[in-house]
Amino acid sequence: MRIHKINKTSGITLISLVVTIIVLLLLAGITIQTISGNNGILEHTINAKDVTEQTQEKENIQSAYLNATSKDKYDVTIKTLNKELQNNSINGTATKAGESIKVSLENGNTYLIDQDGKLSEYKKSEISPVYVVIYSDGEMVFNSTREKDNTRTILYDGTNNDIGHTEFTSSAERPWYNYRSNVTSVTFKKSVVPKSTAYWFNNFSNLSSINGIKLLDTSNVTSMYQMFPGCLSLTSLNLSSFDTSNVNNMQQMFQQCENLTNLNISNFETKNVTTMRSMFNRCSSLESLDLSSFNTQNVTTMYGMFAGNQTVTMNLKSIKGLENFNTKKVEDMGSIFQACRYLEELDLRSFNTENVSNMYVMFNSCNLLKKIYVSNNFVTTSVTDSRGMFQYCNLLVGNNGTKFISSTDDASMDATMAKIDTAVYDNNNLISGTPGYFSTK
Repeated sequence: MRIHKINKTSGITLISLVVTIIVLLLLAGITIQTISGNNGILEHTINAKDVTEQTQEKENIQSAYLNATSKDKYDVTIKTLNKELQNNSINGTATKAGESIKVSLENGNTYLIDQDGKLSEYKKSEISPVYVVIYSDGEMVFNSTREKDNTRTILYDGTNNDIGHTEFTSSAERPWYNYRSNVTSVTFKKSVVPKSTAYWFNNFSNLSSINGIKLLDTSNVTSMYQMFPGCLSLTSLNLSSFDTSNVNNMQQMFQQCENLTNLNISNFETKNVTTMRSMFNRCSSLESLDLSSFNTQNVTTMYGMFAGNQTVTMNLKSIKGLENFNTKKVEDMGSIFQACRYLEELDLRSFNTENVSNMYVMFNSCNLLKKIYVSNNFVTTSVTDSRGMFQYCNLLVGNNGTKFISSTDDASMDATMAKIDTAVYDNNNLISGTPGYFSTK
């Protein structure tokens, strides 16, 4: 497929032509006002130039998308599309926007590619009114109008309380706080565009279903802090329609959703997120997570991100996307994999830990963990607390065969052993190299 190249000289040629035309018109007696006024020749010419440039941009983006489609066998990835945008001389970046793809150019123009590959100009949604009504049958309804069903018994009437621009700073601040245990289902009646969803469903222990979730437009949302924690009755949650490109806080977003077995966050764009602390903490029924779309370039804390605890065991067997995590800004990895007792290996080769100070119980109680793959960027130079880092990792074996040492000696369980294993043994006697619990691929 031929790739269209942007003609860098077209703008200069057009301007030269405009100047020539203006000179000729002046010689012919046409006034400056006619040329440069609000509806003058010059304005029309500039508008025509803008249209021409946008048409060229769309053609090049469409060409890049088609090339990416061909290479990814019709399942386009952000990584491939960004590469094709570069190949097409397009100065911009593709990111996920819910189920669509947003292409943001350096000149400020933004375009949207929908699921069918249709390209359009991106127009950011305006924050809308958001009204909430809770009925006695357990249904909580979100709406952008004050509509309510007066034939049903109403427990909470929020039709005079627009929360569209509200960012709650505590769970108790929600006006429906006293009815959180009454809610069994949530319905989005019409499209709502809030500024924040922080605490919205915090400790909705009896919530079992969410209907019309695609009507929740999260393109303006900056905080999803504690959005679903303690939703003990939720078993499945499909958030693939969420546009998280402006979100900066995902702390404790799903914490203690203990019966959640299916979580679809495959389209999450997290380039602006700074905290993922305890994001999946105690989601003990999840067996797999797909975090392939995650961009962790600005995250500073991952404390307890996938952790259980002494009484809650995590059932995670795979975490897709960890191998691409950018952790250069992360300062806290304490407890990140604690009690992930069914993980047999971890690929942390992309992890750069130069700024991490906390590795407390980082892999603690990962009883079936056999291999941890790292690169030379996994260092402990800034670590101040690594107590119990490898405690109870009884099956862990380093690159050259160094086995986990079960003892009360902290040095066998802390960052002392957070090294790529280069040890050479003779009859279990160390003769050269440095023992460690890490491996290379």
